[in-house]
Amino acid sequence: MTSVVDERVTDEVEALVAILMDDVIIRRVGNVPTVIETVVNPLTGEDIDQQYVCVTLVVQLTPNYPDTSPDVVLRNPRGLDDDLIASIHSQIKIKLADCLGQPVVFELIDVSILRCILGETIDFLLLSYFDHLL
Repeated sequence: MTSVVDERVTDEVEALVAILMDDVIIRRVGNVPTVIETVVNPLTGEDIDQQYVCVTLVVQLTPNYPDTSPDVVLRNPRGLDDDLIASIHSQIKIKLADCLGQPVVFELIDVSILRCILGETIDFLLLSYFDHLL
C-alpha cells in the first residue's frame, strides 16, 4: 500500500476499532493498515453446542483496497466442519465481488457469523424465501 491511506479505509478501521474494541487487531506498516484480524464467534447465549464455535477472520488489505478485493483467510476454525468452512469461503467470495469498491470488512464478519450460527440452515431459509416470492 502507498503511504497515503484512502479515507474509506481510515473510516472503516476507526469504526471497527470503536465497535469491536479489543476484539480486533489492526496491523500496520507505518500509518497504513495492512491486516485486519478478528475472532468471529456466534452469540450463542445458552446453546452449549455452539459455545466453542469460532474462526479467526484475517483480512489482508490489498494496495488499492477497497477498489480491489482484500485477501481473506480463515484461520483456526473450531467447531466447524470442512463443508461449513468451504461455505463460509464461498459466501465471502460472493460478498467481495458484490462490494468491490467499498469497505467490506463488516460484511465479511456478518457473513462469517451467520454461517457459524446457521450453517446450511441459511441456504434452506433463503431458498424458501425466494420460492415464496416466485
